[in-house]
Amino acid sequence: MVASAGQIQAETYYWVGGASGNWSAANAWNTALDNSGTPLTWNASRPADTAIIGAGFTVFNDFATAVPPGQRALAIQLEGVINLSGNWLNCDTLSGNGTITNKSGGGLGAANNGNDIIVYADSTFDGIFADGTGGRTGATALGCTLTLTNVNTNTFRMTLASATGDSIIKLTGAGSIDNSYVNFKGTNNTRFDISGISREVAIIKMIGTDVNAGAADGQFILGSKYLQIGHHGQSNNTSSDWNGTSHYAGIAGSIGSANGTDTGGIIKEGKFALTFNPVLDGRQARYRGETRINEGVFRLGGNATTGATAMASSAGIVLAAVSAADASFDIATMAASDTYIQTLNGGGGVTLGAKGLRIGGTVTSPLSEIGTITGTGAGVFDGVISGTNGQLNKDGTGTLTLGGVNIYTGKTTVSGGVLTFSGSGSIATSSAIEITGGELRLTDSAQVNATAAISVTAGTLSLGSGVANFSNALGVSNSGSLLLNGQTLGGSTVVNVGSGAHVGGTGTLKGDVTIGAGGTLVVGNVGSANNTLSLSGDVILEAGATVEV
Repeated sequence: MVASAGQIQAETYYWVGGASGNWSAANAWNTALDNSGTPLTWNASRPADTAIIGAGFTVFNDFATAVPPGQRALAIQLEGVINLSGNWLNCDTLSGNGTITNKSGGGLGAANNGNDIIVYADSTFDGIFADGTGGRTGATALGCTLTLTNVNTNTFRMTLASATGDSIIKLTGAGSIDNSYVNFKGTNNTRFDISGISREVAIIKMIGTDVNAGAADGQFILGSKYLQIGHHGQSNNTSSDWNGTSHYAGIAGSIGSANGTDTGGIIKEGKFALTFNPVLDGRQARYRGETRINEGVFRLGGNATTGATAMASSAGIVLAAVSAADASFDIATMAASDTYIQTLNGGGGVTLGAKGLRIGGTVTSPLSEIGTITGTGAGVFDGVISGTNGQLNKDGTGTLTLGGVNIYTGKTTVSGGVLTFSGSGSIATSSAIEITGGELRLTDSAQVNATAAISVTAGTLSLGSGVANFSNALGVSNSGSLLLNGQTLGGSTVVNVGSGAHVGGTGTLKGDVTIGAGGTLVVGNVGSANNTLSLSGDVILEAGATVEV
């Protein structure tokens, strides 16, 4: 319809080409609901026309006369089926509750992998995406928000591509894409948003990046929801699907809203390794919920700045597995020298390499919206912490109980709260122990390395029952305390108590004890404390030392 000279009126076209047919077939479309159809050809000078495909009809996209790449002058209202037929299809908006698939047929030949319907303007699609016989279906949001409300169980690809505006794919209500890949293309303004779903967990199969885009840098918006990446037992982490598009198990962007208020978290499933690699400043975790590693490896990357606090906002790491072979948290290859988490729970493994893991305490994120984080450092971890020269620092006010035979070889530092053990739990390969606050509570001497260098500059080293022989002197200084709870320290154990420190409790010191100036030896009942300490080695009291009996 012509509105005025030189101006073409937008039209609404209805499919009248039979139960199935090619987009550009003769007599396939009409502007009225009758059978006197005409071909629908794309016109660059025309405003956004509307193509309506009713229920029960299948239209094969033959590409040449549908909207070509780089153009958007078509709004599609879909109640029937669009078969992409191995071709791309661009549209201004997409609506309706129909089906988009990618199959061979209609005289168009075999479908190719990786062909999308590309949406350029904000749209809500209530339909579904279906697998094709020759390739998987895809959808791309380019500079707009594409909202999906239906349950999708087939395998397809959702791509977020940078343009002049934000590119967002959003799930709301019952919307799901459980078997799909989320593919970030470009480095700015691309977001996958699950905050509006009606259930607690959204699932995707994998995260990808286009080979032409470099390291993808998208953002996940969680709200109060959890995003599960991978399926239990899933082993693949790469795919050659979709014509050269490279799919990988990695996150280079940020997880959580920019304001840092998301209370949801991440669930890692599948046997593959998922790398969180925030290589750019500001691309760290911003969510406040847990990071749950149910299967496979969750590997932390990032540069020297981002890696140190990349997971600081998360409420903690939870490994839901028995052995490290089943699930692990891996920081061995990150650029930062150490990293911070609030709590540690579960089983499985923690792989340190030569890096340090700080559990609990206070840390300040470089992200102003995250600010200062204070973690309790609490947890019950029955897995194995490993790493040649790897270090563990327990801080915060909580109690961390280790129930596994840990095999890291670097230093153990207790800066706050309580580090203790259950069952056969131990840190017997740790080369040095430094207590700068809080308490290291041992119930068995086998829980630590007898040759480790042990110092207490603040806080308490509490020794339970049994006999222990430490080949290096136990140094207690400043405000540190050595407290025996039925323990016997053998004759090879030398105890040196400095200014401000004290040694006491119930037990026996068979080795030599030196109490320096300002140090205190408590050997009897003092106040309400029951201190019955026996000494059988040499006791050296330097000038200014105190003995309380």
